[in-house]
Amino acid sequence: MGGEMIIDRWIEKLGNDNPISAEEKEKLVAELQTDYRDEIRLKRMLTAEAEHLPYPHLTEAALKLAEDKQKVADTIRDLIMGLDGSVELEPGDNLSVEATGDFTEILKLENEIGERLVEHANLAEDNGLTEMAQTLLKLKDEHYTHQERIEALIMKTNGTL
Repeated sequence: MGGEMIIDRWIEKLGNDNPISAEEKEKLVAELQTDYRDEIRLKRMLTAEAEHLPYPHLTEAALKLAEDKQKVADTIRDLIMGLDGSVELEPGDNLSVEATGDFTEILKLENEIGERLVEHANLAEDNGLTEMAQTLLKLKDEHYTHQERIEALIMKTNGTL
C-alpha cells in the first residue's frame, strides 16, 4: 500500500511539473486552428452537396452531418480559446466551396482530420493537458462515426444514379 502512495505522489508531481511551454502551446493552438478551419470547410462542403442531392432524405442526412460538423468545430474553438488562442477565419482562408457531386474529397478530408486529432491528443497529453486530450480523443471517435455516415451517403447517392 505504501508503494501506491509513492507512485501517486510521483504521478501528481510529474503532472504538476510539466506545464505547457509557450512554444508547445503556440504549436498546439496552430494545429487546432487548422482543424477548426477544416471542420468549417467540411461543413460548407456537406451543405453545398446537400443542395444537389436527388432525394429529400439524402439532403436531410447531409445537412444533419453538416450540423454535427459545426458542433465539432465549436468544441475545437472552445479548446483553442482555453489556450488563449483565437479562431478568427482570415480573408486568405479559402473556405468557399461548390458542389461537385463527389463525396470522396469530403471523406478524404474527414479521414485526415481524424488522424490529426489523435496526434493533437498526444501532444496535449504530453504537455499535461489531460482533459483536452480526452476531448480530442472523443472528437476522433465522432470522426469515425462521421466517416461511416459519409460512406453511407456515398453508397446511397451512387445507388440513385
